[in-house]
Amino acid sequence: MVAVTGKKLSELKSASTELRDMISVLEITIRSADAGPELAAQIRNISDRADSLTRILDAEAPLTAPVLKRCDLLGILDEVVNAHLPELSAARLSTRAKLPSPPAYITADPSHIHAMLSIIFDNLAKYTLSGSRVELSLSLENGHWVFEMVNTVAQSSSSVDAKLLPSSTGLIRAREYVELNGGRLERAMDGEHFKVSFSLPAAH
Repeated sequence: MVAVTGKKLSELKSASTELRDMISVLEITIRSADAGPELAAQIRNISDRADSLTRILDAEAPLTAPVLKRCDLLGILDEVVNAHLPELSAARLSTRAKLPSPPAYITADPSHIHAMLSIIFDNLAKYTLSGSRVELSLSLENGHWVFEMVNTVAQSSSSVDAKLLPSSTGLIRAREYVELNGGRLERAMDGEHFKVSFSLPAAH
C-alpha cells in the first residue's frame, strides 16, 4: 500500500472540504424547494459518504501540538455560529443562549477550539430534529469555562444508532482537540435528548 504524502493528504482534505461545502449548499436548496423524500434521501446518502471520506482523511492527519494563547472563547463561538447560520436556518432550529458578557478568556490554541466548535455545530445542523430548540450555555465553574449544548436527536428510520453517533459524527476528533488543550468533552443521552458539553481552563 502506497503511503499518502503530506502534500497529497492536504490536497485531498481541501477537495473534501470543497465537496462538503457544495453538498451543504445543495442540502439547503433541497430543503427550500421542499423536494420529495426520495431526492432528500439521495442527498443525505451523498452527504454521509462525504463525511466518511472526511473522517478517513482526518484520521490520517495527525493533530498538531497546540500553540497555547490567551483567547476569548465567546469570540470564537460567535465566529463559528455566524459561519453556520445558513445550515441552522435551513434546519429551522431555534436557539436559546445563556451566555456571560464577553470576554471569556481561555488558554488554548484558537485554531483547535474553532475546529472543535465547527464539528459540534456541523453535527447540530445535520442530526437534530428540524424545528426543535437548541439551548446553549456557558458558565465559569472552578476555574474552567463550561459550555453545554442540549437538543433533541433527530432519529429517523435511516439514521444511525444513537450509541454509534459520537464516532460517526466526528465527536471523537472534537474530543481530541479539547483534551490537547487541557479540557474535557462529554456527550450524554437522556431519552430523545442529547447533551454535548466541554470544559476548558480559564486563563489566569
